[in-house]
Formats: sequence, C-alpha cells, structure tokens
Amino acid sequence: MFKLFECIPKRRLVFDFSFACIWGILNCYYVNVLSKLTDTMSNGEHKIIDVVLFYVVYILAWEFIEYISDVHQELTRADIENEISKVYFSKIYEIKPSVLKSNNTGYISGLVNKMIERKYNAYGYVMLYCPFSVR
Repeated sequence: MFKLFECIPKRRLVFDFSFACIWGILNCYYVNVLSKLTDTMSNGEHKIIDVVLFYVVYILAWEFIEYISDVHQELTRADIENEISKVYFSKIYEIKPSVLKSNNTGYISGLVNKMIERKYNAYGYVMLYCPFSVR
C-alpha cells in the first residue's frame, strides 16, 4: 500500500484526500440537509428566504469543492506522471549501455507508461471511494 504513494508528493496527497473527504461529507448529508430545510419550512420556524439562501450557499460550496478537487486531481496526475518517469528512467539511466542495448526494444518505455497508468488509477480509486466510507 505504501508503494502506491511512493512517488506522489505528500502535500498533494493530503490536499486531495481532505477535499475528497469534505466532498464526500457534503454528498452524504445532502439528503439530510434537504429534509431539515423542508421541515423548517413546514414548521414556519424561519423565513423562506433564509432557507433558500442556506440551500444555495450549500450547493455553491459543494460545487466549489468538487471543482477544486477535480482540477487539483488533474494537476496531481501530471505530477505523478513526472515523478514516476523521473524515478524509473533514472534507474534505467544507471544500467550499463551494453545491457540496455541488447535487451531494450522500446519495451521498457511501455512498461514505465503502464506503471504510471496503473499507479494513477489506483490513486484515483482511493480518492474516489475513500470519502464514501466517511459516513
């Protein structure tokens, strides 16, 4: 599990995870917010403008967090690709040229690209499904 996060900058990981959790909480409690809003409207505790204003602010906050999370995850994808490429190509750089010439047919580059894709997909699944376990 820790090898999954080996080449990912920890600051981005914490930022993505926190925004994903906040989005998950807002997503899970959306139904509760709607029920409370209709309950307060039917009881006449608050004015309707207060209830509508709260709902609009809730939706705007939810969409803002989702937008920031989506944009930041794409930036994280670029960082993941660059860091993994640097790590694996620096390891390849240390291989003797004779060994590399006899065994390399472009296969190594394909393996590095597959590794980048698998690592980012695993990272994306963690960020996608982890907030739903918050509830």
